[in-house]
Amino acid sequence: MAAAAGAMLWNLQPLLDVLHRTGQHLAGLGELQWRSASGDWQAIAPADDARLTWSAETAFLRPEWTQIAPGLETAEIGLARPPHPQTVPLFIVRLHPERWHLRTVGYPDWAEHSLPEFAEKWKFTLAVNASFFSSEGPIGLVIQDGVVRHRQASRKASHFLIDTPGGRIRIMNQKMTEIAGVNSGFQGFPAMMTHGRLYSYVASGGRGFDVFTVDRRTAACTDRDDRLLLMVTDTLTNGLSFAELGTIMGGLGCTDGMAFDGGSSTALELRVPGHERHIAGLKPVQVVLGIEPI
Repeated sequence: MAAAAGAMLWNLQPLLDVLHRTGQHLAGLGELQWRSASGDWQAIAPADDARLTWSAETAFLRPEWTQIAPGLETAEIGLARPPHPQTVPLFIVRLHPERWHLRTVGYPDWAEHSLPEFAEKWKFTLAVNASFFSSEGPIGLVIQDGVVRHRQASRKASHFLIDTPGGRIRIMNQKMTEIAGVNSGFQGFPAMMTHGRLYSYVASGGRGFDVFTVDRRTAACTDRDDRLLLMVTDTLTNGLSFAELGTIMGGLGCTDGMAFDGGSSTALELRVPGHERHIAGLKPVQVVLGIEPI
């Protein structure tokens, strides 16, 4: 009897997977609302949701920032799609790169470890998951302490580059951008926006690219003051679509943005006394972006 029931569930698994993916896709088509920690829910207007070009004047998200260390601030906003009852918390870290050293790191054999293990080994104040990866290693560029450890890829990839400790952070979408002299860096997917303009495929799809399915997300963008914003959804299920993520980047006043590996890889470890935050990943990772004081 048990064996028969197990076989039936096994046969139904493909259908269940399709239903799950369909549900995740439909979730990303709903109206998005947001609120800060102490504010009321506010709808994101359709004009904002569909916007391609953003500027300081059109940014509408005003989180309540808390400075937790010199040049390091955090905020959290809630996101929801009524009538769905679940709130998606988005944790945001904003840092001034001249106060912090950003490093891309991986173990010598690309061994997979949890984010807390990475943070402990390298004594990072903050760490997030970075590159996509497979059983054969990272997917795309990885530069660690000035050494190119993995080659560049090109397909819709974006570069996260730090030339020198304390230097300006560059998020670039060029397929094979110049990497000579870069101290740390890696590639993510997809490129979201450049010079305040959201890529059209991020806003509306196309090219066989699904932008409406929701998932756990890790992402980054830079604003007009050259500050870095790191964004991580604090959810086990649900999350954000790429289209929603692009709207949020523009709404925060970002100019250049990209997504990191997401889904089960999404994780964050913040270790500042009195302001610790742990967003657990669902699997170990190979490459991490971490920060440490200069």
